[in-house]
Amino acid sequence: MLDTRGRLAFASGHIDGASRFDWHDTREGADAGGRLPADLDALARRFAAAGVDDARPVLVCGDGGAGWGEEARVAWTLGVLGKNDVQVLDGGCTAWREAGHAWSVGASFAVAPGTVTARPRFHARATKADVRRALADTGVVVIDVRSREEFDGATPYGEARGGHLPRAVHLDWRALSDADGRVLRGDALRSRLNAAGVLEGQPAIVYCTGGVRSAFVTELLREHGIEARNYDGSMWEWAADATAPIE
Repeated sequence: MLDTRGRLAFASGHIDGASRFDWHDTREGADAGGRLPADLDALARRFAAAGVDDARPVLVCGDGGAGWGEEARVAWTLGVLGKNDVQVLDGGCTAWREAGHAWSVGASFAVAPGTVTARPRFHARATKADVRRALADTGVVVIDVRSREEFDGATPYGEARGGHLPRAVHLDWRALSDADGRVLRGDALRSRLNAAGVLEGQPAIVYCTGGVRSAFVTELLREHGIEARNYDGSMWEWAADATAPIE
């Protein structure tokens, strides 16, 4: 079990048996924005050190509606590494505690390392080159899941340029959860997606600032049956390229 919340939140209380895993450990480095590292074997070793093992399923929890979708980013990354049996706890650690399940307080305990073999699968990942191709393909919907202010040009997280990708539709990632941080299902979800121009059966590429909020939406869309890919480089990478178009 992986807990993606911050150190203080984890120390103040966490699910029994959980080990802490920071989503920043899924990226190449600060200079790479949100992009996954090229060395996926090294990434697999990071997960193994946190107790993940090829032979065991993984449950990932985070802050739910109070977070940024970090738990989905970690789950999505495990999927790219080829791990199938990964689930995200809907509603986050708060939902677990409120349900009366076992809860521990204190720093992380010693975790027995596991074995994780990287068997890369990129069907749920989009690179910058994939996005460039998608912008010329009207059959692919490009979804910006940041806030409206960011979509319109605000750069609160240090993007080199403000704005959004040409032809992108806007769908704030928080609009896909209820007030308790539980993801929408059924007709409620379908209505939100359709209103934003996201249709069932249409492939999608999802982006945000650094591939975290977009991982949340990608995982939800794929669960809903939509062929979605997460652009992990997102605006940190795209805006830094002067040749990449922005509106």
